[in-house]
Amino acid sequence: MLDFLLEFFFAIFQTNQVLGNLIAGFVLDSNDKNSTQKLAYIFMGTAAFSVFSFFFMRPQPTTATATQTVTNLSFTDNLFRAVILLKQKEILFLLPIYFYSGLEQGFVFGSFTKDIIGRSLGTDKIGFVMSVFGAVNVLGSFGFGKLADMYNTNIVAIIGFIAHSFFFILFFGIMEIEGLNYFEHKDYLIYVGAILCGIGDAAWNTYPGTMTSKLFTNNAEAAFAVFKFHQSLGSFVTFALGAYLTIQVKLSGFFLFMMIALISMVYMNLFVLKKKDGLDIQAPKAVVENMEI
Repeated sequence: MLDFLLEFFFAIFQTNQVLGNLIAGFVLDSNDKNSTQKLAYIFMGTAAFSVFSFFFMRPQPTTATATQTVTNLSFTDNLFRAVILLKQKEILFLLPIYFYSGLEQGFVFGSFTKDIIGRSLGTDKIGFVMSVFGAVNVLGSFGFGKLADMYNTNIVAIIGFIAHSFFFILFFGIMEIEGLNYFEHKDYLIYVGAILCGIGDAAWNTYPGTMTSKLFTNNAEAAFAVFKFHQSLGSFVTFALGAYLTIQVKLSGFFLFMMIALISMVYMNLFVLKKKDGLDIQAPKAVVENMEI
């Protein structure tokens, strides 16, 4: 059930990809010379409404125990809990998966949109293509949650690996043989790429979350902090180096890190997790003592 809830949350979150990109697509495709300015006003208005809505939010009532637990944890305690996790074998084998999760996100939102969609179909079509990506992402998240509950979480990562492998073979192969200009009159291939990226993104962004929640139930906050840090690091590397690398090099790096993440996942399942049935990583003793009432 936990796998499905995480996937459900991710699916709801990803609906912004559909609505936002459709709005951007229709505005930019209107051939209005002020379309960019109008789009900026729409985004600013949406952001202002979101910030304003926070004034109407009220915290949920909590028990005294829960409140005291949160209060007693200082920033130093939380930081220590996150750092100390790096000594665990399980988290070390998850790090390549965390990193690739951010790397592929950075590739989709940076290189795929700019280097492939923008140069092949034009920037005014990016919104429409990425709305397909978002829709597949939402549907994939719902489906993967149910699949993980019925079978095994690892099957989600395998599906993501297959989807991204097909994407790499399709686009890297065509660009090596025909060149990037080949996609200018092959719109459907760009949408196929968006579908494959959507499936892969849904898989690789939820698999590490479900594994983290399963392996570190007693230290979930620190574990998810490690997860988000390395995921953000992967995205940062993609955007930072994106301006200096060709699309072929980016695709090669994309595939290389995916293989590293897959090998890490397989090794972790075969040689680490099988030795620890019912694994539950505990919080450091010093931190636990601070949390006691």
